[in-house]
Amino acid sequence: MRYAYGLDWIPGGVFLGTVLLLLIVPPFALIALAVVALVAVAALVALAGALLATPYLVVRTVRRRLAERHIRQPQPQPRAPESVVAT
Repeated sequence: MRYAYGLDWIPGGVFLGTVLLLLIVPPFALIALAVVALVAVAALVALAGALLATPYLVVRTVRRRLAERHIRQPQPQPRAPESVVAT
């Protein structure tokens, strides 16, 4: 199987074309800046949400595992007194 090394150059060409387009047409640069800013804000909101949810998820997991461990423990069987055991 041959590897097409021309595929390695595609990201560089896309990047170069994007930079040239943004330099030639300034309104596209403003739109791109707005998109990048919105993506950055969305990433920060997602990060804050993950940081706030982490303690809740850890506590919930620990409680669930403790409950499962408590349920799985074998219950002691009641034993009949020695005097009642039939022979």
